Amino acid sequence: TLEDPSRDGRLVGITIWYPALEGTGLPGSGPRLDADADTSGAPYPLLLSSTKAARIFAPYLVSRGFTWASVDHIDSYMKMKNEMFDQPLDILFALNQAASNQLEGLGGMIDAEHAGAMGYSFDGYNTLALSGAAG
Repeated sequence: TLEDPSRDGRLVGITIWYPALEGTGLPGSGPRLDADADTSGAPYPLLLSSTKAARIFAPYLVSRGFTWASVDHIDSYMKMKNEMFDQPLDILFALNQAASNQLEGLGGMIDAEHAGAMGYSFDGYNTLALSGAAG
């Protein structure tokens, strides 16, 4: 969780997904936590979304040569309100953090110059908002 000073110290939780070496990290049936990075194809292009969408798409796409920065604790909303502005800005903040901060063990892994956002439903809206779509 990082603090965005440009938005009154808004806290933004970010999860980083990356290609990992087989047999490393904490065991489990899904993505492995704290696994050793597979640097053989680095740097890997970066995808961005909510963590909710990343749980669906990231395991497949990361295993095929992408990194992913997902924003934790953002979700859909039933009425138009501040989330419509905050969520795309949270994702942009995640991009800026991934581009400017070398995470321990992930140096040289993330190619933030080749980045894209994706998702469906509210993440589809976030993607359109990030691309400059106007209502």
